[in-house]
Amino acid sequence: MKYSDKPLFSISTGYGKIEIGNNAKFNFLHKDVSSQIYSQNQDAQNKLKQVFEELGHEYPNANFMLKKDIEYRIFMNIDIGLDIVSAYKHINDISNLFSILIYAPVYPDSIHILKKNEENPSVTLVVYPSMSLGNRTMELSLKDRSHFNMPITKKNIDLEEIIKQWLNTSNDYSTIVSSVQNETGYRDEHSLHGELVLYSTQFESISYDTDQKESKYEYPINEYGTTKIKNNVKRIFERAGESDIGKGIGSLRNEIAHVGRPKKLLKKITMRDKVYLSQYMQLTILGFILNEIGIKKTVINEYQDKFISYTE
Repeated sequence: MKYSDKPLFSISTGYGKIEIGNNAKFNFLHKDVSSQIYSQNQDAQNKLKQVFEELGHEYPNANFMLKKDIEYRIFMNIDIGLDIVSAYKHINDISNLFSILIYAPVYPDSIHILKKNEENPSVTLVVYPSMSLGNRTMELSLKDRSHFNMPITKKNIDLEEIIKQWLNTSNDYSTIVSSVQNETGYRDEHSLHGELVLYSTQFESISYDTDQKESKYEYPINEYGTTKIKNNVKRIFERAGESDIGKGIGSLRNEIAHVGRPKKLLKKITMRDKVYLSQYMQLTILGFILNEIGIKKTVINEYQDKFISYTE
């Protein structure tokens, strides 16, 4: 990632301006560049040293620095007089978007509020929000991730436009966002049952909004799932004796949700397959959301297939 001391772009919102920029840490680059940069090609090494020395003579006041670490920073210029709690909600909106884009919990590393008024030209407040996060969720949010392996990057999406779209619709997706933001990587029977009912309900909502009530459980997978997702969901239900995935999802949902309903399908699907099925349904719903905020289908498909768990 290249560093720039200027914002990468800015977005106007109803409460002010959002700017996306870089924050970086540097080490000083020694005048003898060969002490920090090495090549096995000795001619190239000598040439680099010579050129760097010539550059230093030409620009004696130029302090060259070696980039050590770089990260994105989000700056919010709020101009409507919000309190800290309201401002934090806007910060959460951006965090939630990035959690979906990288398919992992995302929380602010630090929050600084610069308050300006006539008495005090600038006062910086450090905010420490109270969050109830499990240890495993915190570990996942702090895990290093290389952007080289990310299916969604600034190169293949219009991040400025995506943020605009998200800010207009983020409240509509709070349920599915919560499933990503509170991910632990572990499942038990109880949590899986809750997820399967929840995602089935989300399937219904997607289908109803597009007048697909007759195929409310299979339509989202056919429209927003990849071929791998479709094939794996089909394989799970076939192992349980059900060839119709729409009927299978509906029956599974009803067996979990209704007291006294015979648990025919539920008993036949293994714990492992329930874990897989839950993720396939979640990624399908995320595919729908990413489509709604303007990400290309080819990018969405790569994203889904990147994070999918496989079953045989």
